[in-house]
Amino acid sequence: MTRNYALEVSEHNATAKCRECEVFIGTGHYDAIPIPAPDGSGLFCRACYGAELRRRRPGWRAVAWAD
Repeated sequence: MTRNYALEVSEHNATAKCRECEVFIGTGHYDAIPIPAPDGSGLFCRACYGAELRRRRPGWRAVAWAD
């Protein structure tokens, strides 16, 4: 049986959630080790941490219009 809604409580007693995508982080889940957010507010899973690092790069989403 598949779920189409987020769980409020972890099936494996994880206590951490990613601040971006809200997946559980801990033993028994896709990411076992949480990564602290660079700004100090919350934790990231691996995928969201990589996305955050890309967003912080200079020139990310910069638009260069050709004349």
